[in-house]
Amino acid sequence: MKTAYLIYCANTPGFPHFPEASLALAGELKKIPVPSAIIDLRLMKAGPQKIIDPLFFGFTVYSNESIKYAIDFARKARKQFPGVPLIWGGPHVQMVPEQTAAHELVDIACYGEGEATIRALAETLLSGKKSYAAIPGIVYKDGTTLRTTPAGYFQELDSLGFYPYELLDLNLYKGTIYTHFYYQTSRGCIHRCRFCNYNYQYRWRGKSGQKVLEELTEILRRFHPHEVYVSDGNFFADKKRVSDILARLKAARFPRLRWSAFCRFDDLCALSDASLQLMKETGCYRLNLGGESGSNKILQYLHKGITAEQIAQGVERCNKIGITVDVSFFAGTPPETPEDLEKTLTLLLKIYEMHPDNLVNGLYYYQPYPNTPLMEEITRKYTIPIPRGLSEWGTKPITSPYRDYLPWLSDADYSKIFSLTQIVNFLYLRKRLRLHRRQTRINIKFNVLYFLSNLLMPFVTLRLKNKFFRLPVEWKLYYLIKKKLLHMDL
Repeated sequence: MKTAYLIYCANTPGFPHFPEASLALAGELKKIPVPSAIIDLRLMKAGPQKIIDPLFFGFTVYSNESIKYAIDFARKARKQFPGVPLIWGGPHVQMVPEQTAAHELVDIACYGEGEATIRALAETLLSGKKSYAAIPGIVYKDGTTLRTTPAGYFQELDSLGFYPYELLDLNLYKGTIYTHFYYQTSRGCIHRCRFCNYNYQYRWRGKSGQKVLEELTEILRRFHPHEVYVSDGNFFADKKRVSDILARLKAARFPRLRWSAFCRFDDLCALSDASLQLMKETGCYRLNLGGESGSNKILQYLHKGITAEQIAQGVERCNKIGITVDVSFFAGTPPETPEDLEKTLTLLLKIYEMHPDNLVNGLYYYQPYPNTPLMEEITRKYTIPIPRGLSEWGTKPITSPYRDYLPWLSDADYSKIFSLTQIVNFLYLRKRLRLHRRQTRINIKFNVLYFLSNLLMPFVTLRLKNKFFRLPVEWKLYYLIKKKLLHMDL
């Protein structure tokens, strides 16, 4: 029987998480039924030579080096199975479907939600038909012409089955199954931050409280995770749904449940003290939040919809209730002045001071994601080597601090931001490494990095105390160690 091969390309070998996108697709194909095999490309060395009777190859990619690995695999698959369709999807394809479909190793690019599209594609391929015009949400090749079909419907999440985790080699994920189990309860976002590519064109919808309870019960029974990370982009978008979920969790009395989720600072400030207390009682021990900047001017420029005062207030409320925070920032947008950056640094250090368990996830360079309003504005004003095709996105990842992507910064400002990004990311990684050392064995490369982090701490203390961030010699060395040893391009 023909098998659908789902190729996931975004995991990092050090801290791998379940390939949720591929699991969701496999669950829908199971209903047809079409058997699926999942290849997590960064963790498994299986190549096309081990594949038998494929129906199609389905790739999930992001706007980074995952594309390079997917192209390498697709090239081998094309050579060994020349008549089998190569179908691409994922966040990157959703943003630039026509550009993706133009690549020689792409037969079909899916820009809508994958479940309905993948079922229709599988049924069409099984029937032997060659026409894709009736399939929703795709760009496909018709000879030398690209044709686009209308977008499909939004997936109702309660209709999805429990993910077929049995398709995975669980030994590849045994560290993160226990420490950091990813679970999605909703999709989409109701906000329109100008820099973000998270489901920018999608409406928000979530699973019901009963569905969440049933799935969490099964996850806890089967996997016994130390922590469940709610991987939604906007878990708190529907406050009534959150209240319903929390009430069900309290009634279920899960004795070992610890959970964390992403939250916006405006949502955090809008939650009542009773809601925060109930979150704590049901096992919430940490919230991940996007602060982005300590400057209200920059936050307004980004259309973030929050203020620096809300960031400080939200962190203080969490500290009072006993929930730690994990906050991220970025720097280097065109209107940012040294005074704006100083406000971000001041707020960032205040978060550290508020509670020893608080984390700052990182201070990153601004990353111009494809087809987002801010990138479109910047490319109109500046000459930036933005990748113009699928292959370039894989070989020129703009998640790296490449000087050419930030032409509006002076050399001095660029050097300062580079030092700050490395120091903040260093402090975050150091805390995370310490946590993982307590909970599970980590590989030798991370142990080496942890040892090096002890050597670097005096430099961190001196630079932060004196606010001296120029001549970042030690941080260039640190960056190279991360890149070469861990393949972490931060």
